[in-house]
Amino acid sequence: MGIENTQKIEILPVGSKTVDCAAIIQWAETWDWGVGNVVAGRLNVNEFDGWEAAIVLTVDEQYAGFCFLEKHDAWGTDLDPAITPFITAVYIDPRFRGRRLSEKLLNAAFGYARSLEFEAVYLISGEKGFYEKYGFEKFAQTVTRRSTTEPVYRRRIN
Repeated sequence: MGIENTQKIEILPVGSKTVDCAAIIQWAETWDWGVGNVVAGRLNVNEFDGWEAAIVLTVDEQYAGFCFLEKHDAWGTDLDPAITPFITAVYIDPRFRGRRLSEKLLNAAFGYARSLEFEAVYLISGEKGFYEKYGFEKFAQTVTRRSTTEPVYRRRIN
């Protein structure tokens, strides 16, 4: 008989500037992807506004997944400011990969965006074939901060 994992998703309203993210910052600093230090730095200075949120997934009270839902993605340099909201910094801890947690994390972001009455969400990613399985379609391209070109994906949520 297997032991069930306890999974929990929290939507932390970082735009309210009242959320304590110290433990998440420490975890992000350990990520095996460079964006962890960016996430930690952004959470530390809390440069978020209004409805923007960090979405955190835990498994058995251990951090397992993370993303932001925010107004814009600063990775794209030439995006129309009217395109909003963006899911950014999608991360699953290596200890928890292969369990379909990305789907749960993205679904939480979709639900939160829907509650804010958005009709679609966007993200920038060079990953081929990954986000399409969650209903994203290529929408546009953007020039990134590294002067590369990456697709902008859109997923309708209503």
